Amino acid sequence: MLTSEDKTNTLHISAAATNDLRLVQYNDESTLYATDKRIVRDVFVEPLFYRSRLVLEVNPAQIQKITVKTGKTEQSVLKAEDGTFTADAPTHQVSAKALTDIMWALNDLHADRYVDYNPVSLKPYGLDVPQTALTVTLSDTNVVGRIVLLGSKTENGRFAMIQGQNIVFVVSDQVAQTLTTELTVPLEKQTEIPSQL
Repeated sequence: MLTSEDKTNTLHISAAATNDLRLVQYNDESTLYATDKRIVRDVFVEPLFYRSRLVLEVNPAQIQKITVKTGKTEQSVLKAEDGTFTADAPTHQVSAKALTDIMWALNDLHADRYVDYNPVSLKPYGLDVPQTALTVTLSDTNVVGRIVLLGSKTENGRFAMIQGQNIVFVVSDQVAQTLTTELTVPLEKQTEIPSQL
């Protein structure tokens, strides 16, 4: 839609044909015009171009459990009744900084860019067998939880997706590093007090 001097007009533009032309209709005129396909950049006809880059928004206060699984290594923290988080292994305790960073990353997780919608295969992105799976279990909500999958490295980031959604996107290196931070540390190495919400 085009707006000028309080008047709104509509251009209907077809997909590019094999002859590299598009058909264009102005408002509801009966005439169709043929024009070069470059009148519209392909990105503008891509549905993901209009999608918000906010891919996940989790309220930290509703997080009941976080599990980070990378390869064969799995770490979990669970919220106790008093609001503090404890490690799943008796020899470890929560890294307060890692927990806080992950919570706030999940509270406002943005894609740097979208890559693919409903991909035929996840293998090109390393998401067929994700390198890391971060599972968030929520309380006080109808949403059971969310699983963020991280795949292969790409330019300035990592391929990622939310399990159950068919959209592949890229998160920055910094975000990927935050989401894969070790949640727990051996007892003798922990000097911070576990986070309390």
